[in-house]
Amino acid sequence: MILTLPVGATNAGEWAKKDACWDRARDASQEPTPDSTWLVSRAEARYKQTEARKQGKQDDVIALQRRMLALCESGYWAELSKWSGLHEIATEAQQMLVVRASTISGFMKIGLERDWTRLSELAKSCDEAGFKRPMETLSKQL
Repeated sequence: MILTLPVGATNAGEWAKKDACWDRARDASQEPTPDSTWLVSRAEARYKQTEARKQGKQDDVIALQRRMLALCESGYWAELSKWSGLHEIATEAQQMLVVRASTISGFMKIGLERDWTRLSELAKSCDEAGFKRPMETLSKQL
């Protein structure tokens, strides 16, 4: 409205200072047009928020899997499976998971987020209990 100058006006700044400009703007239709792409319904906005949360969760799971794979590649799980203190900290099922994660082929068979989370939590517990990571793993984290 403000930038649509009436006949005879040449300066938008001067036109915007006039009451007639603001009267025209006030009288203009405030209804959105069908081509107003910046408008979305509440349902669509909720859907987009839900999808963004899902994508964020997927990104977190992928990042977790990458961290656990990096530990596999560095030999962390293989060394942990040999550590004598593992039997005191981990259940038999957790120990089997560590053994599976100790090789690339075994790691690739772990397909559940729950198992990657268990591995992550177990690694933290073992580190806190005194397990020393292989030097390659330490250098990657620095």
